[in-house]
Amino acid sequence: MTDKLNFNQRIKSQNALNKFENSHGRKFHAMILVRMKGSNRSTIYEKQEVFILRGQYADHNMPYVFALDQTYDSQYTVIESHGDCLTIKLLDRTIDIIPHNDEETEEENDYE
Repeated sequence: MTDKLNFNQRIKSQNALNKFENSHGRKFHAMILVRMKGSNRSTIYEKQEVFILRGQYADHNMPYVFALDQTYDSQYTVIESHGDCLTIKLLDRTIDIIPHNDEETEEENDYE
């Protein structure tokens, strides 16, 4: 298992997830962009389910993200919130999660 982040970085990751959860909820659909380290291209995954959950381990109740069939725990992973984009920074890749706003999509369809 990977080492825990230092205390300040854990707090930043947890605060970013809490802020994002307050804005977008615990379950939402999103476009996910995965960029490998050293690459200029991103792999795009449309309409993916993303969950922000708590209590993955018995000894803590810290938030974590479940996306693309993997969990990203705020104790071990650098997570940042940039407005409507949640960024997960890993050693070999960066994952950007951009929620779909279902209300905007429905409004756009009404005007077509």
